[in-house]
Amino acid sequence: MAEPALVRVAGLPAALPAALGTPDLTERMRHLIRAEAAYRVSAALVAERIGEELVPNLPRDQRRRALDVRRRLHRGEFVQPGELDFRPLGRIVEWGDALTAETAALHEAVRDTEAMQNELAWDLISRDPGAARMLAATAPDLVEDIQARLAAGEPWTSKRMRKRADYLMRLLFRSAMKTTPRGWLAHVALARTGPGPLTVGDHAVHRLTNIQEDRRTLTAAPVLPDAWLSLTPLRWIENDRLFWHVADHDGPDAVRRGDIRRTPVVDALCRVLGSRAMRTRDVETLLAPEARHKPVLREFLRHLAQLGLVQVSSAPAGRLHRWRITAGTEPGRGFTDVYRRAHGGVAVPDRLPELITQAGRLAAVLAGRSPHPAVDLVGPEPRPVAEIVAQALASDEPPRPAMPASAWPEPRPRTVYQRLCEWMARHADDREIDLGPAVLDYLGAPPAKPSPWPADCLLRPLPEGRAVLEAVIPAGVSDARFATALQSLHGEVPQVTAHRAFLTETAARCGAELVEILVPPQGSQGANTVRRPRYTRSWTGDADPATYVDDPAGMRRYLPLDEITLRRDARGVIAEDRAGRVLWPVYHATRRPPPPWDLVVSLLTAASPSRRLAMPRSFGDPRSAFPGRDRTPRLLLDDDLVIAPATVFAGRDLLPEPGGDRFGRVRALANLRLATGAPRWVFARHGHLSRPVDLDSVATLRVFDRMLADPAVPGLVLEEMLPAPEDLSVSDMDGGRRAAQVLVRLPFETSPSRVAEQVTAAWQQITTRRARRAPETTAIGG
Repeated sequence: MAEPALVRVAGLPAALPAALGTPDLTERMRHLIRAEAAYRVSAALVAERIGEELVPNLPRDQRRRALDVRRRLHRGEFVQPGELDFRPLGRIVEWGDALTAETAALHEAVRDTEAMQNELAWDLISRDPGAARMLAATAPDLVEDIQARLAAGEPWTSKRMRKRADYLMRLLFRSAMKTTPRGWLAHVALARTGPGPLTVGDHAVHRLTNIQEDRRTLTAAPVLPDAWLSLTPLRWIENDRLFWHVADHDGPDAVRRGDIRRTPVVDALCRVLGSRAMRTRDVETLLAPEARHKPVLREFLRHLAQLGLVQVSSAPAGRLHRWRITAGTEPGRGFTDVYRRAHGGVAVPDRLPELITQAGRLAAVLAGRSPHPAVDLVGPEPRPVAEIVAQALASDEPPRPAMPASAWPEPRPRTVYQRLCEWMARHADDREIDLGPAVLDYLGAPPAKPSPWPADCLLRPLPEGRAVLEAVIPAGVSDARFATALQSLHGEVPQVTAHRAFLTETAARCGAELVEILVPPQGSQGANTVRRPRYTRSWTGDADPATYVDDPAGMRRYLPLDEITLRRDARGVIAEDRAGRVLWPVYHATRRPPPPWDLVVSLLTAASPSRRLAMPRSFGDPRSAFPGRDRTPRLLLDDDLVIAPATVFAGRDLLPEPGGDRFGRVRALANLRLATGAPRWVFARHGHLSRPVDLDSVATLRVFDRMLADPAVPGLVLEEMLPAPEDLSVSDMDGGRRAAQVLVRLPFETSPSRVAEQVTAAWQQITTRRARRAPETTAIGG
C-alpha cells in the first residue's frame, strides 16, 4: 500500500556542478603521478645495475660521473642524453623526457583551466533557465553587479570577479547537492511511496514575511503601532523587581537579560497582559481610559518593548502562487518556500518498519539518551516552570544539554558496545559491514522493540529500493513548516490530519491536556521555522499564536509559564496546571530552540510521553568505533538500508596546501583519490561543517581552502556521497537527476485510533511499572 511521503528535492540537477568538473585534467595528473612512481622504481633498478655492472669496469676518471648518475637515479631524478654510455639508461632517458614534456603540458593546462573555471560557473547559470531563476531569486544584486562589470570589460581573472565566481560555484553545489529546503535552493513535494521513478514538475511559490523582522520593525517604530502586545513569556518576580530573559540571536551570548522595579503601572500591565495577547488600543483603553493619558502610556509601552519585556507582534503576511511552470524570479520580502508537483512514486525499502526497529536496537547499544541537566532541579513539590528556569539561569554555569551526537562514543569496557566495536574491528578491512539481526543477537543487543510513538524517517533513496537512513525523529516536526502551503495546494495532507487525530485521541484516553510550546522566533535567518500546524487547543510560551499557526482561533487556552508546575514522583516528571490537571507539553517546531528556550522546552517535554516513548536516532560518524584507523567501511542494516556511508580521513599532509602554488595544489587534489581511495563525489566534513565536493574538480580547491582556514583543523573527513549523482532516482521533467530526501511516517497502514491505543498501553505500562517500583528505588527523572 502506498504511503504519503514528503520529498525534499534539490533546486537544480546534479549535472550542473558536475559540468564544473575537470576529470580529464585530474586523470592526466593522476596518470603523471603513477608514471612518476613507476619511473622511480625503474630508475632505481637501473641505478643498481650501474653500480653492479658498469661502475666496477670504468676507469677512475669516468667512475665519478657514473656514480653521480647512479645517485640521481636513486633519487628519482631525470638524466640527460649522453651523460653516460649505458644501454639500459636509454629507455630511462626517454621516459624522463616524456614525463618532463607531460609536466610542462599540464602546467599549461592548469593555467588554462584556472582562466576558464571562473567564467564557466556564470555561463552554466546563464544558459540554464532554472539556475538563472535560482540566482535571480537568491542574489539579485549579485546578478546586476556581475552584468555591470562584464559590460565594463572587467575580466573574470580580477580579484573581485574571482570572488563572485567562487560564490556562484558555492550556490551551484548547494542548490544541486543539498536538499534542506531554502527558497529556490531546495524544494518540497508531496508524493507517495511506491514503484518509481519520481518526477517533479510544476512550481508553486509560497512567500511569507519574516516574522522576526516584522517584530523588529514594529518595536523600532517611532510611535507604537496598533499591533498585538504581550509580555515576554520567560519572566518571573523576585521581591520588588520583575525579571525577564529574551533570546537575542544577534547578541554576544544569545541572551538578553532585563529587570524593572515593580510599580502600580507595571503590576497593572502584568495583570492585563499576563495571560493573553491584546491589541494596543485595547491595552490603552484598559490602562488609560482618559484620552490625555494615552500618549504617555503608549510611549511607556514602547519603552518596555525596546527593553524586551513587552513583545509587539503581528500575523505574518503571505501569498501563495499556485502551480505554474515558469514561476516568477522576483525574490519578494521575507521567506520563500518552493513546492513541486510530483508524478510517480518514490521507492523505499519494503521492510522499512522492521529495519527501523533493528536500528533502534543498535541505537540502544550505542548510548541511551540523558535528560537535560536542569531536569534534576525538579523535585517532589510542584514548582512553576518559570521559577525552575530562573534558578537554573542564576547559577554560575547554566546547565546546557548535550548536543545531538554526530559521532559514535568511545568504547566503554565490558559493554555490548565494546563487543560491537571489537567485532567491527575484525571486519574493518571489508568494504561493507552488515549489522543485521543475527549480528545484533550475537553481540547481545537488546531485543527488537518498535517505538510506540509515531516517527518520521528521513531517507536518501538509492537504486533498487534501497536507502540511506539519515535520521528517525518524532512525528510532526520535520514537515511542520510546510503543512499550511501543502494543504492549500493539495487539500488534505494525510500526515497532518492523522497526527492531529492521534494526539487528540491519545490525550483523551490518558486524561491529559496537550499543550504546544511556542518558542519566540530567534534571529532573522531561521525565524519562520517556528511555523507549524495547529495540533492542540492549548499552548504556552509566546502569547500570540497568530505568529505560529494559520488557525489561531482554534487555540483556545493560553497557559503562561508561571501557571504550569512541574513535580516528580515515581512515574517521572509531571506537568500540571493550577487546578491539578495533567499537561502533556509538545514541541513541533522544525528548529531546535536556542538558549534559554532549550532549557524551557527540555523541562516541559520531560513530562510528555513523546519524550519517553519516541526513539529518535541518527548514526552519524562511526570513526570512534574504529580507533587508529583512517578508513571506516560502509555500515548496513541488511542490504537495503545504509546507516553510515564509508569514510576516510585525509590529513593536511594529503590535502592541497592553502596558498600554495596552483600546479602543486591541483596535483595534491588529483592525488587525493589515489592516496585515500575516495570516490569522486564526497561530503567533506570537519565537526558539524559539511560540504559536497567533486574531487575531480579544481573548484574544490576553494572549498578546501575555506574549510582549512583555521590552522587547528587537522584534516577533513571524506564521506562517500550516497547516492552519487549518476545513481539519483528523482528527476525533473527534462530528465535532469536531482538529489532528494524522503520523509515517511511510521507505522505504515495503521489508523490514528490504533496508534493511540498502542501508545496509551505503552504509557500506562511505564507509569504503572514505575509506581510499583517506587518504594524500592529513588525517584526517576523524565
